[in-house]
Amino acid sequence: MLLKYFFKISGDIIKKYILIFTLPLILLLYFLIPKTVIFDDVKIIQYPGKYSITIKDKTPIYRKGQFLTGAAGDINGDGFLDIALINKKFFSNRGSTLEILSPLKNSHTLFKRDLSQIKPWKVSLGDVTGDGVMELAIGVEKTSPHHNIMAKRCFFYNLDFDSGKLIPRYRASRFARPLEDYILYDIDKDGTCEVMSIEYTQRGKVLSAYKWSGFGFKVEYSSREYKNLDNFQIINSKLCTGEKEVFLEEGILKIGG
Repeated sequence: MLLKYFFKISGDIIKKYILIFTLPLILLLYFLIPKTVIFDDVKIIQYPGKYSITIKDKTPIYRKGQFLTGAAGDINGDGFLDIALINKKFFSNRGSTLEILSPLKNSHTLFKRDLSQIKPWKVSLGDVTGDGVMELAIGVEKTSPHHNIMAKRCFFYNLDFDSGKLIPRYRASRFARPLEDYILYDIDKDGTCEVMSIEYTQRGKVLSAYKWSGFGFKVEYSSREYKNLDNFQIINSKLCTGEKEVFLEEGILKIGG
């Protein structure tokens, strides 16, 4: 009986020390191993304390800090590809600053803004209003005056490079359903981006496409209900959920095999 108790205590102690020593090692490896993010023609590799930006196999640009998410497009209309970056603080899963770069033109920061108060988790670029000017769609997680529940939301801004300000265009208090992910993409090829979303239902998830109506957004296209959907990404200029292409067929959003 005493021997059995001894082995039980010894086993518990061994498990405890394994946990004590392996957990820091796992965390150390997580931050030391480079992580690669690819969007559009941009590849970003996060190293400990710095990250590299490569566009179309050009020479990488190295910057200090921690990268969270980003998007690419010609934001200021000068014909050069710009990058919107959300940087973060160490050990955080939410953003702290927004930076706009034009690496093919120069390595200088075109725009920088502290967003630590709204803690963004995503940024996407596209012309959603059809006026030829790109909007920034910044994902935040917060309450709203018209929806006092902590939830993922999407705020739309234009950039004023002269004054260095973000000009609010539209702050969506909520989507039709709880939001999981979004991206700006011209799914119906009419020259204006829709706000593509993945939203939760009671039994799964659905795809929706919101179109600008002049005073806000309305649901233009939807999909059937899926058990699960991976987050959006652009692969070879095509919108995908995971690695499956999202396309529009007879007014219905569908996913390829």
